[in-house]
Order: sequence, then C-alpha cells, then structure tokens
Amino acid sequence: MSNLQDSCASAVAPTSLEKAYQFGLNRNSHMSFAFDDTKVREKLFLEFELRTKELSGLVLYMARINHADFVSIQIKEGQACLGYDLGHGNISGCVPFSINDGTWHKIRVQRTKQRAVLAVLTVERRYIKQMISPKTADLLDVVGIVYVGGLPQDYTTKRIGPILYSINGCIRNLTMIGSPVSTTTVVNEDFKLDMAAPTSSHMVGRCFVATETGTYFDGTGYLKAVSSYRVGLDVSITFEFRTSKTSGVLLAVSNQANDGLGLEIVEGKLLFHVDNGAGRITAEYMPEGRSFCDGQWHNVTANKLRHRLELVVDGEKIQAQSPNARSNTCDTNDPIYVGGYPAGVRQAALSTISSFRGCMRNLKITKASKTMNVQFNKALEIKGVQPLSCPAEAA
Repeated sequence: MSNLQDSCASAVAPTSLEKAYQFGLNRNSHMSFAFDDTKVREKLFLEFELRTKELSGLVLYMARINHADFVSIQIKEGQACLGYDLGHGNISGCVPFSINDGTWHKIRVQRTKQRAVLAVLTVERRYIKQMISPKTADLLDVVGIVYVGGLPQDYTTKRIGPILYSINGCIRNLTMIGSPVSTTTVVNEDFKLDMAAPTSSHMVGRCFVATETGTYFDGTGYLKAVSSYRVGLDVSITFEFRTSKTSGVLLAVSNQANDGLGLEIVEGKLLFHVDNGAGRITAEYMPEGRSFCDGQWHNVTANKLRHRLELVVDGEKIQAQSPNARSNTCDTNDPIYVGGYPAGVRQAALSTISSFRGCMRNLKITKASKTMNVQFNKALEIKGVQPLSCPAEAA
C-alpha cells in the first residue's frame, strides 16, 4: 500500500531503459521464443547487446530433445563463450576480451554448417573466435525454442557445464536469422524475435539507466526472505537502505498472537519494535535536521538482547528496554518479510502497512554467533521487488 503523501519531496521515479531486459533476478530468470527449427539447420545468425558486471552466467541456449545437438552462449570468467554440437561432438571457445565492465557490448554469432564465428564488437574493433565442429555432421537439429537469459526450473542440460544459472545482466536488441536448407539462392529469414512479446517469460525485470548493487523495492510489495524464524532471546540485524518515502516497512516477523519484531520508517523516524508477549518495546531514531529523504545509503544495526533493544543508525545508538525483565523471549516461528508483507498476515510489531520504496543491501541476521546473509535473489516470494540491481540515482 502506498500513497503520494509519504513520498519524499525529492523523489523521482527511476529511469528505465526502453526495450532492455534485466535477467538474473533469480537462478531461472529467462525468456523463451518459438521459431521454425528447420531454418537454422544450415545457417544461424545471432546478435544482441549485453550489459553485465558478472563473471559468469547463461545467456542463450537451444537444443534437441536429448541435447545431442545444441547451441549455447555463456559468460565465463567475464568473457563471451560459444558452444555447439551438430550431433558428432561439441566445440566451444571464448573471445579473449573481458566484457563484464557494466557497459553495453554487442555479441554476434555467425554459423554456417560446421563453421562458426563468435564476435564481440566494440567501437574500436572486433574481437573474434573461430570454430569448426568435429567430424562431418554439419546440420543443427534442435527443437524450435530458444531460451534467452537463463533456463526454466524444470529444464536442464548436462552438455554445457555448471553455468546453467541466469546471467545477472541486461539484454537488448536481440536478432536471430536463419535460412531454409540448401536453396539455390540464399534466402535469409529474420525470426523477428520481439523481447517485448516473448513466447514465455519468467522473473525478468527492467534495466535501470545506471545501476548499483542492491535490491530495488518499488513501494508496492514485499519479499519473503525466510520461511520460518524464531527470534527467541537475542538477535542482531544489520542492513543498509536508502529510500524515497517517509514511511515504509523495512523488516518484520511475527506470530499470530502478540510476539514479534519489526523495523519500519514512520513519518521520517526509524522505529525498532519488539514484543516478547508482554507489550511492545520501541527504540526510536529521528534523523537530525536531514531526513532519510537525502538519497544516501544509511547503515542500520538492530540488536535485541532479551528485554533490551539497541538501535544504531549511521553510528548513533538509541536504547530502550521493557520494565518487565522476565518477559524476554520473542516466540516466533514465522516468516521474515522484507520491505512489506502480504495482506492478511498479522504483524504484532509494526505500525505502518506501507511498503518500502527504495533500495536495500547487505542484510545479515545473526544469532548465537551464526550469521545468515539474506540473498534477495533467492527469496521464497517476491512482489514489486527487483533483486540485484538498484537505480543509481535516488530510488
């Protein structure tokens, strides 16, 4: 739930690139496109632009049902790599040029029968790798579906090594061209793949003009980070955030009675609430002069120590404690939600229902000296949240 009244005065919507698509939101982010597989048997031309900072990830894959024939494009050690098999043995190679610098690079594959050329094109020059598949097989026999950006959860291959996870990066301007087998005149056929209208799509986001590390919450949803968590006697939570709203849920876990823990921003104040069952304890931080609307990252550490709370925001410590020292255990066995929570779920330790809008990173939850790094791209449920990339301007 969100309204315009709680927007920061300086809030601007993050600018997205048109016709560019963010993959890697989870392991199985992908698009698929159906095409006429008879038109790629002899010839295949592929071209697209990729922007990534990752060392590795899967960019494109097509294959026969038994994967005897396939074509794959992967990023390995920051380099673009092509692999293919026409049924009699595979060949693979990489262009020896790092492309994982966060800028756009054009990648092109041209295959005619056994021969293929993989090229990375920059403004200055072309970097190429030439390959010839082994033996005499020269026709590519694949099912007419190409997967872009990753693979579906129920689809796997043993032909291309361990890099089967979606590339954390942006892809645009995808072109795929084939031609009918052995016509006397060469007839190229553009499959006209439209990334705005794929055959199927799963966990694909938008590409921000400029990005930085973090997870973007658009102010409409939430993320379920942990399926069941017991707060108990003591816990320590640390994270960084920046926001463009004056109110919003940061993190919450609660049972259906009165026990719960919550972190939230309400009218510009950061509140840390815990209820051990005998009433809510709150540590409250009010930023001096400047508000959280400053577009900057803020550091938060929230410690629950039995019936005492410590809240440290940007180095300033606030403490609070319950007069009831014997009530010291927060008996939850419930999900941890970040950035908001689903309608109908009770939260005993929050006062706002407004979803967080902004960016978050480095969420760590420590109990009994065991630290859990919460990986947002492995969230159990996700709504209105884009893991792994934040707009670099104010969220």
